[in-house]
Amino acid sequence: MVASLNDTYSKRYRYGTPYQLLNYAASGSSIDWVLHVRPTAYAFGYELRPDPYDVRGFVLPPEEIVPQGNEYYNSVVTFATEMRV
Repeated sequence: MVASLNDTYSKRYRYGTPYQLLNYAASGSSIDWVLHVRPTAYAFGYELRPDPYDVRGFVLPPEEIVPQGNEYYNSVVTFATEMRV
């Protein structure tokens, strides 16, 4: 999934647990709920496109919305394809 995200437009995404990526505990997310209800489920979340120097936080410029969606779509297709095997 991460390779699909990275390869679509050559952006570099990081992956890991929320704690690893955010450097602080972020409990109470939908990932926590899913894993509580079904511990064996695959649970993951996405963040907006990576830019370590971006001070906008979670505000994505309009011109990046469709490319972001394409990256997510390709990663979900990869996930579904791998799950069928």
